[in-house]
Amino acid sequence: MNIKKKFWIISVVCLALLFGSTPTHAASDTSSIFKIQAYSYNTISETYQLEQYGSAVLVAKDILLTNAHVITDNDDKFTLQYEACRTISSSESPVCFSTLQVLSYDKNTDLALLKIVTPNDAMPDPVTLWSGTLAIGAAISIVGYPANGGESITTTQGTIAWYEQWYYKTDANIDGGNSGGGGFDNAGNFIWIPTFVVNGQTTLGYLIPIDIIKEFLAGDIGTTSTQRVAATFTKRLETQYGLVDQKNITNTLFTTPAFS
Repeated sequence: MNIKKKFWIISVVCLALLFGSTPTHAASDTSSIFKIQAYSYNTISETYQLEQYGSAVLVAKDILLTNAHVITDNDDKFTLQYEACRTISSSESPVCFSTLQVLSYDKNTDLALLKIVTPNDAMPDPVTLWSGTLAIGAAISIVGYPANGGESITTTQGTIAWYEQWYYKTDANIDGGNSGGGGFDNAGNFIWIPTFVVNGQTTLGYLIPIDIIKEFLAGDIGTTSTQRVAATFTKRLETQYGLVDQKNITNTLFTTPAFS
């Protein structure tokens, strides 16, 4: 092999290693992110009415994690029926396939667990709960069903902007409907869920970190988790959503008229 040809091959390999390997944002597992639709029952018309919707993360075979405010209506009361929806194809709208049973919730940390009543055979793998912290400026992705573009699953990207009262702040675009969805780091690890945004000269989103999520999933409601939520942040949740109390229910299914 002559010298010129050898130099050309080495140059091509170097360029491939430099530009072709690691993207700025790793692909997040969107298959584990669901859409939740919350309905109330109108006793006068005897019909169900869609109150709101949000996003959720599959954390076990048939268990979804979301925000507590996703499963309440504008009067801070529980709606009567919930529906699980999922995007099968990136080019299609989410398909709703099962009702949901509320297992537990904690308004102080704005977290809730729901059980998929009839999981289908094509259920994806749940997310793996990551451990660790991220540096300011680290790249992140938010996956969910925002109000602006919620007819299909949507991924937005940004960075960690700062911390506040144990919570991450991000400049990634978060819209109504993203609440309860997935937050992933640059390697695609699930590490938080978005809870709300603050609008000013800039828009910042607040993210519930994985350590508080783990405590909630372990059943430490009312103990470790809520002690770590500072009074100023709890007050902000009260202002944003009217979440003024904390309750926990276990294996409770709301009694409702037949839902279809």
